[in-house]
Amino acid sequence: MNASSQHESTLGVFEMLLMWLMGALAVVSIVLWSVGAVAARVFGGAWPAAGAGDMPGVVGRLQGHLTDPGTAWPPADRSLMPGPLGFYATTVVLGAILTAIVAGGIRMTRPKLTRGDGARWASPGCSIFRVGPRAWGTQLHLELDGSVLEAILRDSSEIDQLVDAGVDPAWFASTAAGVLAAQSRAAAPVLARFAELVVAHAQESDAGRSSA
Repeated sequence: MNASSQHESTLGVFEMLLMWLMGALAVVSIVLWSVGAVAARVFGGAWPAAGAGDMPGVVGRLQGHLTDPGTAWPPADRSLMPGPLGFYATTVVLGAILTAIVAGGIRMTRPKLTRGDGARWASPGCSIFRVGPRAWGTQLHLELDGSVLEAILRDSSEIDQLVDAGVDPAWFASTAAGVLAAQSRAAAPVLARFAELVVAHAQESDAGRSSA
C-alpha cells in the first residue's frame, strides 16, 4: 500500500468516525429537546424558545449540570424548566411511553395464536402454518399432498405440537387438506416448469462436456 492509499484509508476511517459522532450528537439533541420541551410545558406552562440549533450547546453544558439539567438550557428558558426531580421524572415517563409504543408495535406485528380470525397457528416445529386469512406456508416442498399430510399427522410429535399450540388436530387436518388440494393444483405447472429447466440444464451440461 502506497502513501496515497494509506492517506485515503485513514481519511475514510476519520470521516466514518465523524459521521457516527454527528449522528450520536443529533440523537442526544433530539432526546434532550423532547424531554426539556415536555418538562417546560408541564411544569413551566409554555414551550421553550430554544430550538434544534441550541441543543449542541445544551449537550455541551449538560455534563456540568447533571444534578440540575434544566440549568444547562439557555437563560431565556431556564425559568420554565423544573428542578432535577421534575426533569428526570419527565425523562422516565417519556422513556416508558416510548418503550410501550415499541413493545406494542412488536406485538401487533406478531400474529396471534388463534383459530377463528385467520391468524397464525401451529408452533414453528409443525410442517404447516397459516398467516392471515389467505397466506399459507409450508416447510416442505410443493409436492406436499394429502398423503404426505396424513403421514405427518401420524407422527405423535407433530400432534403434540398442535395440541401445545391450542389447535385441534382433527380441525387442522381437515382444513389443511382442503388448502393442500388447491396448492397441489397450483403447484403442478410450477413443478412442470422446474422439471423442464432441470432437463434443459442437464442437456446443456452434457453438450458442453461432449464438445470438450
